[in-house]
Amino acid sequence: MGRIGDLRERELLREHNAELVADLRRQADQLRDSRTRIVAASHAARRRVERDLHDGAQQRLVLLGLKLALTRTRVEGDPAIAAAIDELRVDVGLALSELRELARGIYPAILENDGLPAALREAAKRAMTPTEVECAGAGRYSSELEAAVYFCCLEALQNAAKHAGEGARVQITLRDGDGALAFAVSDDGKGFEHAGASVGAGLQNMTDRIGALGGTLRIDSTRGEGTSITGTVAIP
Repeated sequence: MGRIGDLRERELLREHNAELVADLRRQADQLRDSRTRIVAASHAARRRVERDLHDGAQQRLVLLGLKLALTRTRVEGDPAIAAAIDELRVDVGLALSELRELARGIYPAILENDGLPAALREAAKRAMTPTEVECAGAGRYSSELEAAVYFCCLEALQNAAKHAGEGARVQITLRDGDGALAFAVSDDGKGFEHAGASVGAGLQNMTDRIGALGGTLRIDSTRGEGTSITGTVAIP
């Protein structure tokens, strides 16, 4: 009876452990689903703000510029008023440019219309550090996945501009393979001793973005040899 009792106790213990493992998996799934919903909600909010800026404030500024141009033709005989209108038109143009830049940073239209490779190439053109983009087999993906990878690469570009140093160059690589989208942003700049270094808000944001989609992010850096930020996300 003692041996049978031991076997029964072991079986009950295995069943209990199996239930604990199943419960932990359910909790992990619920946490992942919750993080995914948060990312999706944030992504949708970005797109709404970008559309509101484009359809609202930007259009009103464009219309104002047209009205000023029309008014300018009617005051040719008054140099003072004409000069004042010209100055206002310049101010409106600057405001419109700044607003478009802001809208692009919130959610760029090229990302929604043309996809991730095109958006990254456009970001590379605007980058403060000389940047090349290599895309291997990358196409269109869910809007949440495209936004997460795009803004991670953008954050990495900004970090390189701040910390890589003068003369540094950046390489963005995007690869689609084995059911996953992998990306890397690497520079040949100053680098830093990664071990023991604190994670800044930007790097934490990148980790959270990719982690919310079940992906992984890795940071490798060596002083004097540059920094590389790589990430992988499964393609739904």
